[in-house]
Amino acid sequence: MNKSDVAYSVYVGYADWRHAAWRGAFYPSDMPEDWRFDFYQSQYRCVWLDAAAWQAITLPEWASLAAEATTAFRFVLETTPDGVPPAVSALLGVRVVTMTRAASALLCLDSEADLKALAQRMGSASLSAPIFVIVPPTAPATMEKVETLLEILGV
Repeated sequence: MNKSDVAYSVYVGYADWRHAAWRGAFYPSDMPEDWRFDFYQSQYRCVWLDAAAWQAITLPEWASLAAEATTAFRFVLETTPDGVPPAVSALLGVRVVTMTRAASALLCLDSEADLKALAQRMGSASLSAPIFVIVPPTAPATMEKVETLLEILGV
């Protein structure tokens, strides 16, 4: 099985991947904008999109993302009263996950993240459903700590 097709118990990513400030920092400065998602997903397993962000993506853009995304990548979309449009769900299939910001499976960290609590949660033997760890785009140091923690835990 290809590593890009493996389902994980812990998915780590950022809130969105389209940040102008990342050009030259995360994304190479000469990278075309339409290559950024593919580069992002080579580094992270999921992306959180709040309702405003994912609803602003057009159906043709979703089709392009669906064509690029590996089967193991997850688009974590904030739940809305109307839900995800059927056409988007059909394009993404198992790669779309919806949840509220308060969902127990969604851990939104900030620069003051409690990594000890995160380690306890990830280290528990009762991980029966995936956990999505989301870091804001302004906290790269937190992401580095999370990645180190995951490596230590073997997750």
